[in-house]
Amino acid sequence: MPHVTIVVPARDEEENLTTLLPSLKALDYANFDVVVVDDGSTDKTMDVASTFGVTVIEAGPKPTGWVGKNWACARGAEIAKGDFILFTDADTRHRKDSLTKVVAFARSRHAGLVTAPPFHLAPTWWEKMLGLFQLLPLLLTAYRHSPHATRKYSIGQYLLFDRATYEKIGGHTALRSSLTEDIDLGRAVITSGAGLVVHPDADLYSVRMFESFETFAKGWTRLLRLGMGKSNLVSVVELLLVIQLFVGPNSAMGAALKVAAVAFLIYRQRHFGEFTLWGAVFYPFSLALFTALSVAAVIARFTGRPIVWREREYESDFEARSRSA
Repeated sequence: MPHVTIVVPARDEEENLTTLLPSLKALDYANFDVVVVDDGSTDKTMDVASTFGVTVIEAGPKPTGWVGKNWACARGAEIAKGDFILFTDADTRHRKDSLTKVVAFARSRHAGLVTAPPFHLAPTWWEKMLGLFQLLPLLLTAYRHSPHATRKYSIGQYLLFDRATYEKIGGHTALRSSLTEDIDLGRAVITSGAGLVVHPDADLYSVRMFESFETFAKGWTRLLRLGMGKSNLVSVVELLLVIQLFVGPNSAMGAALKVAAVAFLIYRQRHFGEFTLWGAVFYPFSLALFTALSVAAVIARFTGRPIVWREREYESDFEARSRSA
């Protein structure tokens, strides 16, 4: 049984760690260890992590040119002992059989990297309405298709690397300044020939990425903004065609297409989160929100606003290109 080191970058995550770490300790896999990397926290992240009997280290001051999460992940990888390294976020909750399942999956597919979609927790009414919203970004990545360099699904919440592959591509160090390190790591693995494989089901871990509507709006504006530079024309066209099914003409054919689209959404959304029937029926809520945040992302991108992430400010890619032009 291969050894797995689970690396958790953590910045001000004392609350999330109280649910993440018990889920990791309960894994039914027999050969793993956990490393929590404290990335300059101002709360009790280190104290809380230490109570669970895992390895806890401080990332130390972030060097110039590094994104904070990349620095923390690289520091964790330095002391990782595993044949596999699983990078996962503090806001995730792992199912008991998840590590056993994903290691077997990785070995059967001879994968250099396995990533997996999350199951979305939805404790509030508005989160339960967002089934369509959460499915639309998956269309941009075509996550169920064979990944290639220009179109791939790779999410930083769950990245299981074969150690040799991680070292071959230079790990997070090679992408130290990337704000989309998960996508860029996926591209590096594909380019190396090692193979990126997406686990087909959202049954390994769950997540609630944002705890309020305000943080949801800000967070998704940032994610959509960063994703613009990673989506190709085909994926955008496919996304628009799917949206057209929901907003098509007021005709018999248009009505039939809407009914079919809603029926498919009702069936599919239950596999990805705690989304409700009413959320599918009132799909205009998701569409309006997705459109509004996409417009906000476009405005932020082309006005060159700094990107704020975990109370740190990074230069926007638009500004960087303008300066180098």
